[in-house]
Amino acid sequence: MKKFYHIYQVIDGEIIDGITYPTSEEFKEKAFSEHSAVEWISAHLKNKKHKNNKYTIKAIYEKLNG
Repeated sequence: MKKFYHIYQVIDGEIIDGITYPTSEEFKEKAFSEHSAVEWISAHLKNKKHKNNKYTIKAIYEKLNG
């Protein structure tokens, strides 16, 4: 099994008891390590256009052939 990460933009988060729950997520990018996913998010948040966006990453496992 190969592990990689999908990066999602959290859209319209709902706050319940101080915890933000996303009402929807939009797929943005596929990264091959947690570190590269965090770097991608960091680079986007430095851009004024994206500075108020919220992102999340999820580990995805892919079965290797063979």
